[in-house]
Amino acid sequence: MSELSHVDRDGRARMVDVSAKAETARIAVAAGELRTTAEVVRLVRADGMPKADVLSTARLAGIGGAKKTSELIPLCHQLALSSVKVEFGFTEDTITIEATAKTKGPTGVEMEALTAVAVAGLTLHDMVKAVDPAATLNAVRLLTKDGGKHGHWERAESHSDAAHPGSTPHPGSTPHPGSTPHPGSTAHPGSTAHPGSAAHSSGAAHSGSAPQSGSAPQSASAAHSSGAAHSGSAPQSASAAQFSGTAQSSGAAESTVTAATDETHNHQHAESGHGTTRSGDTARTAVVLVASTGAAAGTRVDTTGPVLTEWLTRLGFSVRGPLVYADARIADGLADALTSAPALVISTGGTGASPTDATPEATLAVLDRELPGVAEAIRQRGTAKFPLAALSRGAAGLVGRSVVINLPGSPGGVKDGMAVLEPLLDHLLAQVAGGGDHDHK
Repeated sequence: MSELSHVDRDGRARMVDVSAKAETARIAVAAGELRTTAEVVRLVRADGMPKADVLSTARLAGIGGAKKTSELIPLCHQLALSSVKVEFGFTEDTITIEATAKTKGPTGVEMEALTAVAVAGLTLHDMVKAVDPAATLNAVRLLTKDGGKHGHWERAESHSDAAHPGSTPHPGSTPHPGSTPHPGSTAHPGSTAHPGSAAHSSGAAHSGSAPQSGSAPQSASAAHSSGAAHSGSAPQSASAAQFSGTAQSSGAAESTVTAATDETHNHQHAESGHGTTRSGDTARTAVVLVASTGAAAGTRVDTTGPVLTEWLTRLGFSVRGPLVYADARIADGLADALTSAPALVISTGGTGASPTDATPEATLAVLDRELPGVAEAIRQRGTAKFPLAALSRGAAGLVGRSVVINLPGSPGGVKDGMAVLEPLLDHLLAQVAGGGDHDHK
């Protein structure tokens, strides 16, 4: 599409007529993050904020915002939403937000998913501002959408970029060059700056400027505009692959909402170079799935999901997640992870012998073919150092052309899994995609 669909031939705004379009199932997933302080994250998880029940309030606000999208965005169509799901995750100083919206109709549902993230994020800010008025809402962006004549779309990855702008650095790592504190304010204790805010401060990278030689990709969240390259960022989870683009310099506000939105329900980013419409390609896409009842309820800090996300990003994957599901709902989590048919799904947790551990059963129920050698190699590496690792029942296999691998929920188990998988992944994914050398060297 070379023209804006919401502008008529005289340059006036109009509502697109979608009456001739076929009604199909539509799904859109959007994400964003509230960058705050470690203290706020701790208080939210412990339900100790002055305004209690922060997550439930923000979740309801996000769902309500999705339902009101056509009233908030002037040219959006009224849609009969069949489902809106808003989920939260945590890193050391970030609350991540992911929204999934579904409908059946003649036009897309991506604006509803984006609105859900934005409204949920603004509500989070309202709930935490008494403790951290400098919190910022960053990187509101579309991750995937399905339905209509264009089928599946997902955010493209630039392999030269290491991490999403606005994503939380791994504890102990150095923030991305280019990230600066809020203008007029000091950085939060324990955090050098709010990555993702650089583009909003004076002196941030301007559109068209070249990065400094040898520097890491900018961590500024660039606002999406027609004809401008745009830099996507992590979600929900917290860190995933960064997408190439240029940062926009703009005036800073204490609460910055950077919305990487579709131009319209019908405008396809794939045609303007912002994404890829995939039809059986072998893109290095991955989803991290966490099975943890405590993390899903906000009573326990998930430490394994962000580690896997960072590792996969370093290996050049475009990562969605970590998606956090309670053990009893891990089958739903797996279905969610497989929605976009990623090349790789890695789960962590729920592989033991506890009555609530159900990840292997949920995985085996959807596998087309098993990869027992992979699962056994992970177990053997763990057992060599920790005999109880033999109790892990993790499975591995293929769902279509998606590789699904279960890892234990412990940091040590995840570390063992990464050590086993790193030398295997390229060859495994190449074989699954129909290539790869089958001969032993």
